[in-house]
Amino acid sequence: MHDPLSEIENLQKKLEKDPMDADSHFRMGKLYFENWKPQEALEAYRKVLKIQPDNAEAHFELARVFDSLKRHEEMIDSFREAAWLKPDWPEAHYNLGLAHLVTGNPEEAVQAFQEAVRARPDYAEAHNGLSICYGMTGKSREADTHYNEAVRLNPEFKK
Repeated sequence: MHDPLSEIENLQKKLEKDPMDADSHFRMGKLYFENWKPQEALEAYRKVLKIQPDNAEAHFELARVFDSLKRHEEMIDSFREAAWLKPDWPEAHYNLGLAHLVTGNPEEAVQAFQEAVRARPDYAEAHNGLSICYGMTGKSREADTHYNEAVRLNPEFKK
């Protein structure tokens, strides 16, 4: 079992020598977030993005931190940036859809879930998300279609 504190200390020493090491900042962010230190994770991911503004993974992880801090608009912006930078990354679109659902915007969520399904047609969770959104917006035929596809792909979605 690894010791996160010693791993953080090793990364800090590495960053003292090379403060522009985006990979080490990214790893620090992961360790901080895994150890319930969201503010420190936030700062680590921001450092990554100063060095590599087009790092989709850092935007994605930053969105997860914003979610844990209940900073939903920033969460949406970060997931949106990750999805824009990697348009074929279904998880980025899926999480953007979830973010829109959390903020009460099922219409925007539909677009994100559709992009997730476009990128990965067998993404059961995205089909389920579409089913939920269409149900919320009164489109029962579309809701049923995506629910049935979600269940076909993953029987655990069955009611």
